[in-house]
Amino acid sequence: MAKIGYGYGSEWQLLRMLGRHRNYFNELVLKSINKKHSELNSNIEWLDFDFYGWKDKEIIGLDFLTKEEKAKSNDNPRKKCLKQQNWDSIGKIGDTYILVEAKGNLDEFNKSDPGKAKGNSMPIIKSSIDKVITNHSLKNTNNKIWMGKGCYQTANRIIAYDYITKVLKKNAIILYVLFLNDWECSYYPSTNSLSKKGVKDIKEWDIITNEKFVKMGIKGSDIENNIVFVYPNCSI
Repeated sequence: MAKIGYGYGSEWQLLRMLGRHRNYFNELVLKSINKKHSELNSNIEWLDFDFYGWKDKEIIGLDFLTKEEKAKSNDNPRKKCLKQQNWDSIGKIGDTYILVEAKGNLDEFNKSDPGKAKGNSMPIIKSSIDKVITNHSLKNTNNKIWMGKGCYQTANRIIAYDYITKVLKKNAIILYVLFLNDWECSYYPSTNSLSKKGVKDIKEWDIITNEKFVKMGIKGSDIENNIVFVYPNCSI
């Protein structure tokens, strides 16, 4: 996440959901997951962030793994491209990890590219994407598409999902928390950010996620079957 907004934005809203409206939020998450995985019907455990000043420290890379799971993955080169990955939250249902990505507006969903990757990172990222494409028999796609603007962050999350499920042999789900009416509940909207006004209709999110999944070649794949969405309403 970027700098937290005061009264708006995905980080602020996710804190609200996990802190003040957890029953509402958990109900949305379990209902969405159960549409694809009816066996995952127990309580959700949300992992804590580490203390790091007032803002705290986000869960980074594979830090959320158990000691045994970390030891199992120490020598795998694909682990290197996940070191700087910041998670909005991590949950667990039994032994299934829930990898959370939260978005408050359409611009935020499409704003990503691997421009900051340096040195030996790019070849590792490319080979990791190629491995995912091979592992899941994806067609009409390639690492250039996945590393393109608007796709890379999604690709990065899928790389982590693939690593956990294929290398560590653990269960995982990617959870997109796509907020509705973010700006409607803000008392302090930034006057220079009104172009990023919140999404009012689930159909807006559906259109943009479907376009991205088609572009990346994951539409209808087993990867898509392990990506779920919730749409919390910020202005109830």
